[in-house]
Amino acid sequence: MPEPYWRARQELLAKGPAALPELRRTIREDPDPAVRLMAIHLTAALGGPAALEALEEAHQDASLDPKLRL
Repeated sequence: MPEPYWRARQELLAKGPAALPELRRTIREDPDPAVRLMAIHLTAALGGPAALEALEEAHQDASLDPKLRL
């Protein structure tokens, strides 16, 4: 992955749970499946009850590409 990706990843992880609203929005709305998948991975990496809730929400989202569902 390119350097900007790793920098963005570290910034989001450093935000901790405060990054979840942005990640949730990305999972639901970003047109790029690769970006949405990365948001799913970052959400999982954050961990905790709010992240689990976001992942469950993504899993139940019928509009989400089935390949991106957990």
